[in-house]
Amino acid sequence: VLRSEGVHVIDGRARFSGKRRLTVGAERLTAPRIIIATGSFALLPQIGGLTGVDPLTNESVFDLAEAPRSLMIIGGGPIGCELARAYRRLGVGIVVVEAAECLLPREDPEVGALLGRPFVGAGIDVRLRTSVARVQRVGPDRIGCSLTDGSIVEADRVLISAGRLPSTHAADEMGRIAVSNALGRLAQTVHAYPTWSMAIRQTAGQFFMTTGSRDARPAER
Repeated sequence: VLRSEGVHVIDGRARFSGKRRLTVGAERLTAPRIIIATGSFALLPQIGGLTGVDPLTNESVFDLAEAPRSLMIIGGGPIGCELARAYRRLGVGIVVVEAAECLLPREDPEVGALLGRPFVGAGIDVRLRTSVARVQRVGPDRIGCSLTDGSIVEADRVLISAGRLPSTHAADEMGRIAVSNALGRLAQTVHAYPTWSMAIRQTAGQFFMTTGSRDARPAER
């Protein structure tokens, strides 16, 4: 599709070879502006036993052939809340565990509190101010989750919604690229192209909400 629109698409791994210069295989490219939009991948937190229970992410959850009877969602951010609501409407028993004081901890506290009320009304079990210390299988199709508040919750599957990491090999231990404040302004000015804006933010470790509109505009501060 891109090529049909006149875009020059190059397949390969790019690397910076100088200021405003890229090398892709044997090809050398120059441009006054270069956008790093390599995307991101789901962060898997350091939780004991996690790799042994085949955790789901917001990517792999859509590969399920059928909905589980119950789902433990670790992380009450935008992705976790979206999936909690969606799977609850499918009749799945949902538990959301969030270490912060409220859901959507990156937003204003009133936003998380407002979202929490319909969650409870829909039968979603929201556990705040606690986190998962360890998970383990307690049956063929059952997972036990030990929380730091001392409680134990069981579910058929565990879904991780603890954030995302940029798909880069930068020096930062989180994979992020150090940028100036100008990048934040740039990301806001490309509101006509939401995919570009989100990709730029993800690479810099600055994340948007997961839903939006092509006509959305940055909020005034």
